[in-house]
Amino acid sequence: YRSLSIPVLVLSAGVAQTIEKTLDTHMLAGENISLTANRILFDKNGDYIGINPPNYIHVGSKDE
Repeated sequence: YRSLSIPVLVLSAGVAQTIEKTLDTHMLAGENISLTANRILFDKNGDYIGINPPNYIHVGSKDE
């Protein structure tokens, strides 16, 4: 897919940071990959402050 520049959309109810790390670890990240997932937000001290998007993605909301 990478050599052909085929666009790939990853839509997940999972945590974006985990998916990004997995893609990086397996050398699958690239400009042709778009990720839509829940992003955990932390403050400058590393404490949890929320989830983005506020109405988080879950198995029942993927068709919205």
